[in-house]
Amino acid sequence: MRSFALVTLTMIATGASLAQDVAMGERKSSGKRFEAPYTLSVETPHVKWAKPLAGGPIRLLAVPTVGEGRTLVELAERLSLDLTTVTIDPAWDLNKWTMSFGDDYGARAEKGDLKIVYSYLEQELISDKKFDVILLPLNHGWDQLTPASREALARRVRQGCGLVLIRPFASELSPLTPLDLKPENGELEEPDKPGKTESSPWRRVGPHYITRAIPVESFPFNDLQNFVYRAEPDAHVLIQTEFGSPVLAERQFGKGRVIAFGYRNNGLSWDMPMSARGHFVDPYFEYFYSLLCRSLIYAAGREPAASPNWDTVSTNWRLKNSLGKIEKSGKGPRPKFANLSAGRHFLEQQTSADWNVSVIDVAQPDKITDLKSSVAIIGEGQSVNVTWQSSKPARIELVDGLGRVIARAEGSGSVVLQSGRPLTHSGFVRATCGTAVEQLPVQFAASSREWSDYEVMLPWFGPKSYQPWIPAVDEQFHTIGITTLADPDRNFKIMASAHLPGFGIYWYRRDAYLKRKAEYARTKDPQYLVREVELQSPKFDAGLQAQLDKSLRPIIPLKPMAVYLADESSLTFYGDAFDVSWAPEALSGFREWLKKEYPKLEVLNSTWGTTFSTWDSVLPMTTDQAQQHGNFAPWADHRTYM
Repeated sequence: MRSFALVTLTMIATGASLAQDVAMGERKSSGKRFEAPYTLSVETPHVKWAKPLAGGPIRLLAVPTVGEGRTLVELAERLSLDLTTVTIDPAWDLNKWTMSFGDDYGARAEKGDLKIVYSYLEQELISDKKFDVILLPLNHGWDQLTPASREALARRVRQGCGLVLIRPFASELSPLTPLDLKPENGELEEPDKPGKTESSPWRRVGPHYITRAIPVESFPFNDLQNFVYRAEPDAHVLIQTEFGSPVLAERQFGKGRVIAFGYRNNGLSWDMPMSARGHFVDPYFEYFYSLLCRSLIYAAGREPAASPNWDTVSTNWRLKNSLGKIEKSGKGPRPKFANLSAGRHFLEQQTSADWNVSVIDVAQPDKITDLKSSVAIIGEGQSVNVTWQSSKPARIELVDGLGRVIARAEGSGSVVLQSGRPLTHSGFVRATCGTAVEQLPVQFAASSREWSDYEVMLPWFGPKSYQPWIPAVDEQFHTIGITTLADPDRNFKIMASAHLPGFGIYWYRRDAYLKRKAEYARTKDPQYLVREVELQSPKFDAGLQAQLDKSLRPIIPLKPMAVYLADESSLTFYGDAFDVSWAPEALSGFREWLKKEYPKLEVLNSTWGTTFSTWDSVLPMTTDQAQQHGNFAPWADHRTYM
């Protein structure tokens, strides 16, 4: 059995703004297969819905992303899988700078060129390996699949292999066709929206093995979206929105079953805002994973012949509260529950071959509305006025991201909290009235900015959306000594990332620089000895201020421990030898600087070996000119100033 996959730190701890290697450029692969090992060594809370699975593991070819590949491990914890993986991320840089190191660092992909990673998928599809199911998110669309891959995929499905598609595009295979959907382009500075989405509750359409066990109507739709699709004429829609848009459909293609999901995704998983962390959504991920597991089982043709009567059949059952905590458990027919607390409960029933989840909603007489805090960013010792409306007195708590209660009071409609010391930058104002609980996100300013130890900073990382396994990632970060991230929503110290422009030519935006350098070599005209952004230009100052206002000013009240200014800064182009800058603004500033370095023009001429008659006529020398002149002072002073 192949090893399963925990997305390793090199995969998770990345993001779209990754710091890059210096002047590497395109490189050829050494021929080795660059894939991260996936393991079950880090375990998260889960239910073994079909593990073990009658008949043995499902042979699955899966294509997880880099930043969110842990979702595949979540499935492997719940379902018996014999797994083969090819990891492909929407962002080109995550494909490039992960899973290949040493001499092969950066060899896995290139900007505008994902041929290597897609060749890995082709190798698997055209191989003689036997797969029961293929799990394929289509972040880059069908066209990124090689012709051989598309042909092999269709052949495998036609011969009986199952296929589960996430965010499909129009093809002969897919039961869903998008009305407005674009492939992702991770190379854009400001990524395009992938397409039109809906926010609408889902409902099941008729009984089906995949959906009959999952209460999809209860999912947290305030945090979920779906893309807009239409079903193909021969497709069987299993889930649709209140607007009638299909979210899940299946069709037969030859001997194979094709399943297609249209939810807005982040790799294999839901794409949820990070604010969902405070909305108690984790229990629903369990049933979402369960839904994906049933899709894989059905696509593989491994579903049981019939569904039991869940009211009478003897099962192992668990009753859970709205937070996913077990309240009661037992074995036997479905119990009749009495005196359940108000709110939502989940009843999970399992036999050796199947399972069922149902929702029990008990009327909630207690209400909390209009929860507000007088302060959005709270410092240690600060007074915070909290107001709300509720059916009776409520307990109000200030909770940091580690779940520590750092202030508490009770009242009717209004209290003043005195903040204790938070250990994180994020947290909540939590209101509890009877069994009703509401949370309002807040942020905390650092209580201390002292450096008391060696700091290990990991500025950018994944995933980009809320996932319930993020605490497991954070635990691994802490284990290897990481102390600082660039996201205040995580339980670490933070550094602010300013992303300032103009400090050097980035490798992947070097074309204009190379053109100027070539033109200067051809003409020796100093008009080409300029920078793309002149530091002395008023436009540069204005742009710098705008960027600081956008990315840095909002986070300053949190008192970050450090500020990251720019990426791969250099005067020219990394270590490339080129003379800059002869732009009018740069020369004017250089002359003013020289007046402070040399008390008189005569002293400058004596030092430089020149005969300038006025300060306005002073010009520096290029490298070639200084070599011919035999005195490098004009060149060295200019370089010092630049």
